[in-house]
Amino acid sequence: MKLTNDQINQYVIKFESELLKAKRIVFTRDKTWTRANFPDEAGIYVIYDKGELIYIGESANVRLRMQEVKRTYNHSIKKIISKKYFKGELIGSSFSLETEAKIDQYLLDHITFSSLPLNFGRLEMESYLLHRNEHKLFNKIGKRNRIPELKNLK
Repeated sequence: MKLTNDQINQYVIKFESELLKAKRIVFTRDKTWTRANFPDEAGIYVIYDKGELIYIGESANVRLRMQEVKRTYNHSIKKIISKKYFKGELIGSSFSLETEAKIDQYLLDHITFSSLPLNFGRLEMESYLLHRNEHKLFNKIGKRNRIPELKNLK
């Protein structure tokens, strides 16, 4: 089955609209945070900083991916926050204890998350959403996210 660019565009816009309207989840250090808030299934997730979209990601298991947010080594959000606000230098796979504490507090005070399940086409959807929103995101857009027919998307 081959979809037209118009059909792809409509699907992406509808999914994006639902994702951006999805319940915003406040970050906590509580051990039950991920289990209580995220599906144990594949999907797309977004991260907001003070209500502004800053990151789009995909995962084969959103719940497990959100557990990684708490660890600098496993998710780039802490690196993004440090670069944007604290100019922290990585020491191995983490920041100094002082910088890590500042980043953690910032996450608690300003960062929210949303997600939607998506079992098939996650990489493609993530790529389309990244390109549609690249002017406001902190994601690195690499080879994995290239979409040749993107020029036709609105």
